[in-house]
Amino acid sequence: MRTSFISTIGVSLGFFAAVSLSLPNRLPEEHVNSLNVRKPTDWGAVNWNAVNWGAVNWDAVNWNSVFHKPTPTAKPSKPKPTSKPKPTSKPKPKPTSKPKPKPTHNSDPKPKPDSKPSKPASKLKASQKLWGVAYSPFNNDGSYAGVDTVTADLKKAAKITSNIRLYATDKTQLGVVMQAIKKSKIPLGIHAGIWVQNGKAAMQDELNGFVSAVKKYGKGMIKGVSVGNEDITSGVPESTLIGYIKDVRARLKKEGLGSIPVYTTQQDGIFTKKMAAVSDIIQVNIQTIFDKSFTSIDASAKSVLARAKSVKKNVAGGKPVRIGEVGWASSGNTGPAPLNVKNLAAFAKRFRCIAAGSGFGYFYFEFKDALWKKKIISKSIPSRELHFGLYGPSGKPKFNLKSLHSC
Repeated sequence: MRTSFISTIGVSLGFFAAVSLSLPNRLPEEHVNSLNVRKPTDWGAVNWNAVNWGAVNWDAVNWNSVFHKPTPTAKPSKPKPTSKPKPTSKPKPKPTSKPKPKPTHNSDPKPKPDSKPSKPASKLKASQKLWGVAYSPFNNDGSYAGVDTVTADLKKAAKITSNIRLYATDKTQLGVVMQAIKKSKIPLGIHAGIWVQNGKAAMQDELNGFVSAVKKYGKGMIKGVSVGNEDITSGVPESTLIGYIKDVRARLKKEGLGSIPVYTTQQDGIFTKKMAAVSDIIQVNIQTIFDKSFTSIDASAKSVLARAKSVKKNVAGGKPVRIGEVGWASSGNTGPAPLNVKNLAAFAKRFRCIAAGSGFGYFYFEFKDALWKKKIISKSIPSRELHFGLYGPSGKPKFNLKSLHSC
């Protein structure tokens, strides 16, 4: 018996009515009827191996009906579920479209407030600068620098640091520095000094000059005062130095300036617990450039911090430790350490980077080459003592100082 059907995926039974298949055995009539009606068919009962596919009259197939049927089969709830995402997609554009105008409207005002911070953002963070720099307000010929020269120097200094260290009042020079900072609003803190190596009378003159300058220009910019610098190695007895420290503290307290920290600055190997007891800050000079051996710039820089840690552990007694001097000379001779501009630049950069997270404040030695020392101290002073400056005697930097700002 011939029965009309074709096997295809998901098409309706009407398609099979158009196809004639020859089966070797006749099927019962009720099976034929069941195949020609639009009822579910038990396809599992069909003996597909018995179908003579070559006998199918493919020309008799109504292909239009074949391809029209799938669309009705798609009518069930499948299109509806597929259309259900439409509500989900509709809310999406709505929320996204609603916020879009808001950010676009808000983005207009944002650049304005953001543009203000962008200016300070171009300035360096404190961690990108040297913590402090030692500065001496002298001209190359040993004369005192005027306020214009000092102002120009300090404006340069403010680009690489936030603090300067002075070694003495130098009659009116502390006042000149304070005047320059105050008048030009230079963002620098002053860590002042009182020179004590010329006897008690000279020390008192220094102290008087300090008090006078601070009262005239205000104590706000004064962050502390060091009584002396490397005095023990210059012959000042420890007991005398301790007496000077006490005298300065008592005088400042009497003048209403008692909040200013008072301390001394000596080499780390010389600083004693007795000095620490009368100092508000333990400030030590550490110059690895004078070490008896040299391995690398990196090792020399790390050695400074190791020695500072030793002072903190063994001498400070819980008080803060700060490095009063650390640096590298660009010429001269101190022993095995190679002194040149390249190594000066390498040491300055490396030390800044490793000191940034160390917890130690420090003063890099120094701002400018000190040719004035040859005039004031001695004509035979070692060349190395003149060439620690980041700036040369002409006022030009010895290397690209912007390289200090990155590690």
